[in-house]
Amino acid sequence: MSKTVNFTQMKDGTAEEYAFLTKHETEHAKGTADKLLQALVNLDEGLSGYKITRLGHSLQSATRAWRDGADIDWVVCALLHDIGDIYAPYNHDEYAAAILRPFVRRAMQLVRPSAWRFPDDLLWTPRWREPKQEGPIRRSHLFR
Repeated sequence: MSKTVNFTQMKDGTAEEYAFLTKHETEHAKGTADKLLQALVNLDEGLSGYKITRLGHSLQSATRAWRDGADIDWVVCALLHDIGDIYAPYNHDEYAAAILRPFVRRAMQLVRPSAWRFPDDLLWTPRWREPKQEGPIRRSHLFR
């Protein structure tokens, strides 16, 4: 059996116990990319009725962003934007945003998690292009 801390309430932990836990948490966090890729693969199952799976949709989104010249943060966010759909179907956008937040630049965090639900009159401008002037995109709910 592996060693565990003695405390049952966080307030009772010692510096040594928290140092011990930090080592374990750091090692656990190293597997995050693999877990995200597995979550992406899992999108090939689940929600039916659409012409393509969520995995297919995610790959299309990332490919379109890449081909349009989006930077790596936008491509990654486009690829992984639906990973929460299996576990949080009613707020999967917030789930994905919370997971990606530590790994993308601040400007990406300013885009609302539900940015994919935007008015049809804004469809002409890809969201990964950050306009330099005030325009319909800057005034939209995407940048609130």
